[in-house]
Amino acid sequence: MGSRAEPLRWQGTPVGFQIHGVRVQLIKDFVGTIQRLAKIGYISVELCSFKGYAGDVQRGDFGPLADMQPAQIRRLVEDAGMSVSGCHFRLAELKNREIGRTLDWSMGVGANYVILAEDPDMSMAEWRCAFELMNQCGEQVRKAGLTFALHTPFGIWKKLDGVMVLDEMMRSVKPENLIYQLDLSTAWLNGIDSAKYLAGHPDRFFSVHLRDGKRPDQPVTSMSSLPLGEGEINLKEVLSSAENTGVENCVVEMEVDSRTDPIEAFRASAEYLRRLSS
Repeated sequence: MGSRAEPLRWQGTPVGFQIHGVRVQLIKDFVGTIQRLAKIGYISVELCSFKGYAGDVQRGDFGPLADMQPAQIRRLVEDAGMSVSGCHFRLAELKNREIGRTLDWSMGVGANYVILAEDPDMSMAEWRCAFELMNQCGEQVRKAGLTFALHTPFGIWKKLDGVMVLDEMMRSVKPENLIYQLDLSTAWLNGIDSAKYLAGHPDRFFSVHLRDGKRPDQPVTSMSSLPLGEGEINLKEVLSSAENTGVENCVVEMEVDSRTDPIEAFRASAEYLRRLSS
C-alpha cells in the first residue's frame, strides 16, 4: 500500500468517511478505492447497504456490489487498516423479516451502528406511528448487541403542528432505542445552528456527518459538497461542540459534483482537519 498518513482525528475523536461519495470509483475498483482512502489517514468506513441501495439511481446505485459477502467486505476493509463503523440502511430493510437479514449483514461487516437513512414526507401523525416502529427496531437491534441510529434527514428539522419533528422524536423514542447522527448539511440548509443543537442535547448524538458547501440561491433539500474548509459552515465551532457532547466519531461525506474527484476532495478535507486541530 505504500506509506500511510497519520490516523485522522479531531482532538482525539476518530474521523472516518462515508462510502456513498465514492460509489462510482468503488464499483470500478473496490480494493484500490478503499486503500487510497486508508492511505489518506481515514480510520473507519461508514457503509451503505449495497442491496438496499441497488437500483436507486437518485441515491446511488450499489447494485454491482450487492452480491459481495459481508465477511469479504470486512476483510478488505481491515486489510486496508480500517474498520467498519456503521452502515446506512433504507426503511424497508428494518421492517418485518428484513430486519433479521439487516442485523446479520451488519454483524458480518463488523458494524457497530445500524443507521436509518431515509427522508419520508409525512404528517406529524404519521411520524408518531413511525416513532413506535423506531422503538421496536431499537429493541431488536439492541438485543443483537448493536446500536440503532438515525441519520438526520432534511425533513426532520421542519416544524409540523408547531413542533420540530426531531424534538418530538427525542421525546417519543427512548434514548436506549435510538441515537442520532447529525448531518451538517441538512441542519444548515434548515437554518439550524448545529453547534448549539449538539450542546443542548448532550449524549444524544454519537456521530457528526461533516459536510461543507455554499448556500444555494434557491431553496434545496440537498447540496453538492465542497472539501471541508472551502464552504460556509463553521466547522471548528461544530467540532468543538461535538467534542464536548459525547460524539464518538466524525464521518466526512463528499457528495461532490461530477467535475470533482471525490478522493482528492477527501484528501483536501483531511488536510484541513489536521490544520484545524493543530
